[in-house]
Amino acid sequence: MPTYDYACGACHLQFEALMFIAERDQPTRKPCTQCGKKQVQRVFKTAPVGGVDKTLSPGSDFKTMMHKVARGVPERYRETLYKAADLRGGKLGTQ
Repeated sequence: MPTYDYACGACHLQFEALMFIAERDQPTRKPCTQCGKKQVQRVFKTAPVGGVDKTLSPGSDFKTMMHKVARGVPERYRETLYKAADLRGGKLGTQ
């Protein structure tokens, strides 16, 4: 079930509700719980966008973990894992 955001046009009360898709417009048909006016509308919020924090890095045991994972992976896919873990000098998916 998705979460929907709503706001009252009269008193600017904002709230969210976890609802089935088919029921997402029900709060717009009811009066506002704060002011009682029928001006509730569904609003769309944008997700926060941030950059990449280059100070974040995998934990100290990341390479050990990748070696354990590689043991259970067929040989033909191991090189990709090693690149992802930077175990063979290359980096996979760098920007």
